[in-house]
Amino acid sequence: MARRPTRPPARSKSPRRRPRPAGGAGSAERASASLRRSFPFLTVERTLRAGEWIHGVTLRVNSRCNQRCPFCQAGGPRDEPDPPLADLLRAADRIAAGLPGAAVVLTGGEPCLRPDLRELLDRLLERPGIRLVELQTNAVPLGLGRVPDPPVSDRLRVLVGLHALDPALYDACTATRGQLPAALRGIRRLLDRGATVELNCVVSRINLGHVPRMPERLAEALPPHPPPLHFSVMGIPEHRDARPWLVRFTDLLDAVEAAQRRAAPLGVAVRLAPSAGHAVVPPCLLARHPDLPVGGDVGYAHEGADAERERWWVQGPACRACLHRRHCRGLPRIYAERFGFAELEPVRPADVPTVGPSAPAPAAPRRMVEMGPAGRRLLERWLAFAGHDRFTVVRARWLADRLELVVQAAGGASVDLILQATGGAERRTFLSTGRVDVWYRGTLPEGLEPLLRAALARLGRAPLDRLVAPLLASPGLVALPDAPAEAETDGAIRGARGPDGRERGDAPAGDGDGREGERTLGTWDPPAAFADFLGRDAMELMPWEAIEADHPLVRISHSDLECLSFMPRECAANLNLVDLPWIARRDRSAPAVKQQETVLCTDLDERSVILGCRARVRRVLDAVLATDPGKPIVFSNTCLPATTGEDAVSVLRLYRGRAEVSVVSHNRAAPDRDDDMPSALIVPRSASGRPARFRRQPDRVNLIGFPRDRALDELTRLLGDAGLRVNAVLLPVVRPEDLERFPRASLHVFHRTNRFWEAAYRRLADEHPIPSLHPPSPYGVEGTRRWLAAVAEAAGRGSAAKDAWSRRFGPRRDEWGRLVSQARRLTVGLVVRPRDVPCLEDPGRLDGIPLLAVLAEIGFELEVLVHARDGVLEALRARVEALVPRGHRGRCRVAGFEDFDGLRRALRESPAAAVVGSHTFDWRLSEAGKNRISLAHFEPGLEGALRTARRLLDVCRVPFARRYARFLARDDLGRRRMPPAEA
Repeated sequence: MARRPTRPPARSKSPRRRPRPAGGAGSAERASASLRRSFPFLTVERTLRAGEWIHGVTLRVNSRCNQRCPFCQAGGPRDEPDPPLADLLRAADRIAAGLPGAAVVLTGGEPCLRPDLRELLDRLLERPGIRLVELQTNAVPLGLGRVPDPPVSDRLRVLVGLHALDPALYDACTATRGQLPAALRGIRRLLDRGATVELNCVVSRINLGHVPRMPERLAEALPPHPPPLHFSVMGIPEHRDARPWLVRFTDLLDAVEAAQRRAAPLGVAVRLAPSAGHAVVPPCLLARHPDLPVGGDVGYAHEGADAERERWWVQGPACRACLHRRHCRGLPRIYAERFGFAELEPVRPADVPTVGPSAPAPAAPRRMVEMGPAGRRLLERWLAFAGHDRFTVVRARWLADRLELVVQAAGGASVDLILQATGGAERRTFLSTGRVDVWYRGTLPEGLEPLLRAALARLGRAPLDRLVAPLLASPGLVALPDAPAEAETDGAIRGARGPDGRERGDAPAGDGDGREGERTLGTWDPPAAFADFLGRDAMELMPWEAIEADHPLVRISHSDLECLSFMPRECAANLNLVDLPWIARRDRSAPAVKQQETVLCTDLDERSVILGCRARVRRVLDAVLATDPGKPIVFSNTCLPATTGEDAVSVLRLYRGRAEVSVVSHNRAAPDRDDDMPSALIVPRSASGRPARFRRQPDRVNLIGFPRDRALDELTRLLGDAGLRVNAVLLPVVRPEDLERFPRASLHVFHRTNRFWEAAYRRLADEHPIPSLHPPSPYGVEGTRRWLAAVAEAAGRGSAAKDAWSRRFGPRRDEWGRLVSQARRLTVGLVVRPRDVPCLEDPGRLDGIPLLAVLAEIGFELEVLVHARDGVLEALRARVEALVPRGHRGRCRVAGFEDFDGLRRALRESPAAAVVGSHTFDWRLSEAGKNRISLAHFEPGLEGALRTARRLLDVCRVPFARRYARFLARDDLGRRRMPPAEA
């Protein structure tokens, strides 16, 4: 008898109703309810796929486990007795009869610890009503040889939980020690038997930074055909507090997308599992990653989900306008309480525009693109530059959450304009409409501000999207790598800022590093590490090391002793792995206070990882307060406690309230870092000086960010020739007399040598509300002249500055000309990754040095080698050439390379006599016969420019590397290789 077709149910407007199963599915519902009543170790899940309910049954075959993952969703006591084999087989019979075609999942605990597991698997596979059997295991018992091999069947799939491929991270994720090799042996054992194996990595706060690197590690660990790798959303179990391990869905998606980019050339299949128990990635976030392969079903499959809706799920304000509001439940309440709703962006019909055949496809709002000529013309029209010959938009970029423009004046000076949604700006706003903020870097050319004000008035109260939308639809867009100029991660390179204003973790990066960064924890082993010459990651790992206090600090390293050996004490007697420029400055100047600092270590060990280490923090802090009361304390929360999730910050907060000390966590690797260490040392004392007591002197200026060395003395004399007196100098050295004099000045002059000091700069400017100036960096002859002119003009002494410059530069003009003529016969090289290009654009990321401009001004011909393929290379070529002064662009060559062999070949064939690099004893250069130029060779000021030119010429002329290059050759692993004997 034919069954009457069942009409699909009408969709309810209420989000509480679900489609009812059609046809015979009602009997399946009754069967699943009966199963749950009869077998407490059983869970039935339903997934609506293509209008049909698919059933999956999970059997918890035991409770014992050899791991203690902090995010585990298995509930119940761990010493609970195992269900008898007979009960499990009876449940299998009921499943095959009542839910034909169901998939059965065996989980625990660790199922492989059950002695009769092989018999259970054989009996399940004998039942034709069971479509698929999945065994969930960590594979460690298999690797240790303690259990027999599982059967091989097309209907058996083994899902191995592998949450990291780094031994330390694996131990942290599983709360074990040394089990990763056994897990890999167990996986290899399964693969060798021909089993169907898939790997699952639950992404948590512990391993988020490791996610982009897992494909390479997997290809190395399980060649030649590694199994598929799934990244799963961390579930939110009801029986334990998972909040400390949660990660933002946006960070998760960015990290998995970075992993996918790396996996493609390695042949590793990467997928995202967006649903877990009581946690689902909302569809509006998945829509931002259309190319991300999603495995499994996006849905709310657990039984009882409808009844739990009001208790467990919550929708944000943006959900009311979203197309998915009827079938999306929003966010888990626990997740929303921790992270809020800022990530959610409603999907509207307007977000899916119809594009005609001749119209360019609009760029995704989260993409990063370089505008072509058409986009720049649109901006010039909006800024009303068309009627003025004075200004031109030479470059425009959309960087996921901001619009960056480079505006050039007719005289050659340029300024960076940044437009962001209100509340997202990184510094004090220059102009604002209430919805769009504008700030700038450099010196604002005269006449530009009125045009900006008029343009913002035309924009009115419209959001930034109103301005950006036509730009993203303009022709000629060039996709940029995921490395915004002010970004990781962090990207590493640092990632774009999220809706909450926090930086997302480069993983962050255009060279495929992921935006880890993002976070620095995820930057040590990217596939493009072979092309790292600037050493930015190492320099930014500890951004406060350049700071010196007049009275030595007490530095506490919350780490093991090995961590202190990462970089030796900073003094002339030691060689560092990275040539840090601030150490060279100390060597050139008087003995530094830095050498008198006290460094203490909490000396963590295995017990600290297992039992916690907050007690050690308290003991060390108590001892310091007893022996050195009143001294500033700098606390470094290093990688080990940050990886294990140790809450040291609560201890720091307690001591901040109990003691009159500055306790600061400053390590860039720590997720709970404090990015404002300088403020703790200078702002409270400078603000306590009661500025009202002092009469401001019109000819006095404060210099902030200028190292105390001979170059500072020379700049001070140059200002003195212009009639200006240096009142105080703060950062990197902090002295009590400067703090006392600080309120008497009439002008703050900031030097951006370290982008992590920006918060302290803003606080100083807020505490002492006098005019502040951010002039161009005083490197090179022209840079120093522009710096002096900007400072003197702000202080009302512009004409005096011109006379002072003529008197200073006149006697040195001939020598400078001779140095330039000598340099014109030589070539200097740079090797950069896409994530390094923002460092060239922003001198504040390279100790304040505008590398390309200074090298070109000295007269060197430039060769820039970029790790990029042709498509990305063209966009990067334009960015690099824009940094070279216009008269020197014909002497700058930009070439690309794709891999390590290509880099070595390009270096050997390069005409460069020296290459810029921060790594000491860099064999990549020595084997190519190249000398090394470091940031330590550069000095600011006029006399500093002459010394810099002499140094660089001396470096280029050293013949050792060229003469003995064949004896310095290395193999692919960096091992020394002797040249063939001469005939």
